[in-house]
This record gives sequence, structure tokens and C-alpha cells, in this order.
Amino acid sequence: MEKDFEVINQKDKIKLTGKISEAIPDSPQSEYGFIICHPYTSMGGNCMEPSICHLFSHFAAEGFTTVKFNFRGAGSSEGRQSYNGVGEQEDLRTVVDYVRHIEHPPKKIILIGNSFGSMIVSSMADEFEDVISFIAIGFPYSYLWFLSFFHGKQIAAKASQSKKMKFFIIGDKDNFTSVKKFKSFIDTTDKENTRYTIVEGMNHFWVDQYHVLIRHVNKFLIENIENMDKFLTLEENNTTAAATQQ
Repeated sequence: MEKDFEVINQKDKIKLTGKISEAIPDSPQSEYGFIICHPYTSMGGNCMEPSICHLFSHFAAEGFTTVKFNFRGAGSSEGRQSYNGVGEQEDLRTVVDYVRHIEHPPKKIILIGNSFGSMIVSSMADEFEDVISFIAIGFPYSYLWFLSFFHGKQIAAKASQSKKMKFFIIGDKDNFTSVKKFKSFIDTTDKENTRYTIVEGMNHFWVDQYHVLIRHVNKFLIENIENMDKFLTLEENNTTAAATQQ
């Protein structure tokens, strides 16, 4: 059952809010946890954004400990958006620490970020020993300079060279990053631990196509994360968009 939570970012003394659904203790799923990060706050991003809600509901229903939260300045969280991503990185550190200290914490954490959220998770995954993978949805490669206040090269380097198993998924009609630019980024990645998908006909926002997104996320997890084939399926669920996955 999901419940609201509040946690204080100890560095900046900011209250963050979110929702958590905890796994049944000692269930096979309880070994894994998902933390989901939302799009850019200034463009209306918060943890109630539809793609975040669908992902949260999906993994919670499958029995995993699942968390979504509001970055500073979003939803009912305190503070202001940082405009360079540094504050939001602190927020993710705070939430990872919160998950580590619940009564039955997961041993393995998977980070998921959409748009701006994907910039945060991909730049930080290597910092956490218990994070085994990250998923970057709509990775805003062409706008990293703006979202990080001209630190885009450093963010891209952290994302591309991360040793975590990682998955980048983008639509070929993405509103912010072209396929050409996206592939130029993929060419810089650590190939052994990188998977990517370009979804045909999809833009940045996935409106009414969240089942397509979830199916591709499931596929990545089943094929690359141990034991996920025991919990997740590749049932079509009226998938209407084609994709190429590599």
C-alpha cells in the first residue's frame, strides 16, 4: 500500500515530499527498489506527472519497493528549483538515504528519470554502491547545457561512462533532442553496459502511450537485470509504437 512521506534534506534543510509503496518483507521482489525522478520543475514537472504516476503504479503493483518524490520547489516540497541541477542532486541523495533506512530496505536500487530527471539519475548513479542500474527516459542531451547551467559536458560524460547497467530511451520525434544528436551521445557510451531504444513516432511526452514506455522498460530489465524475468513480462498491452532496441 502506498503512503506519503516527508524527509529533510540535511544539507539545505529543505523538506521533500513523495510517495512510497513498500515491498512485502522477505518477498523475492523486496531485494529491489525503484526510485523515480520527474521532469523539469519550471515546465510543470512534479511527482504527479502522468509518466511518473504510471511507472510508480506499475512497479508498485509488481510488488517492488517504489518511490517517487518532488524535487525542491516542485509539488509540496519546500525550497526553490536550483536551475543547475546541483540542488536536485542533493535531493536524490536525500531520498536514496531515506530508502536505505526504511524498515525493510531493498539491497539493489534502480533509478529511473524522465527528461530532467534522467539528467539527475544518470549523473549520479555511480555515486551509490547499492544502485545497480539507471533508466534515462527522454534524455535531454541537446539541452544539458541549459538544464545544468553550462555544465552539460560534465553531465554527459558522467552518464556515458557510468559503469552501471544503463538504458536510454527516446522517441524519434523527441521535441528536444534529434535522433542524430542522441546517437552521437550513444557513440560515447560504455558499450558493455549501455542499452538504448529509439521509439518510432514518439515525441518527448509519451501522452497516452505510457504502456509503450513501460513495455520497453520491462524489456530492458528482463534482459539485463538478474531475476527480473521472474517478476515482469513482455505482454503487448496494445502496444502501438514500433521501436529499434540495441
